[in-house]
Amino acid sequence: IQRAVEFEYELAEMTREEADLLGAYLKRDLEHLLHFVEETGEGLKEWLQLDISLLEHQLADILFSVADKTKLDTLELTQKLESHEPSQYITGEVATAGMFKCLNCGHMRCLTATNHLEPCEACGSHYYERVTSRWPRKSE
Repeated sequence: IQRAVEFEYELAEMTREEADLLGAYLKRDLEHLLHFVEETGEGLKEWLQLDISLLEHQLADILFSVADKTKLDTLELTQKLESHEPSQYITGEVATAGMFKCLNCGHMRCLTATNHLEPCEACGSHYYERVTSRWPRKSE
């Protein structure tokens, strides 16, 4: 670690404090890796999985930010329509009052009047099924 820090210090024109901090970060991370391997029996690949997932999401966000928005919307609509069952509702559809269950997480959404369905508040999913078709009758 010390040789790597010194090498970086010479190449990157770091201050001594920055190089010492880099060394402390490396030691800490290697200790976490060794502790992870010891406790789980997994390897470096599994330890880095969170970092890899974060990088994948950041790359996807960057690619989506430069992609043609119309094409993305068309692809999303096509995907929604292809996987859409007749008894299911998709975000953006107009639905009459009733209870709707998110098909992803089971969260319930109540529409009190005819309205557009919004994405699930709990998980952001776009797919629902109707649980009730109208309000129960009031007892007389």
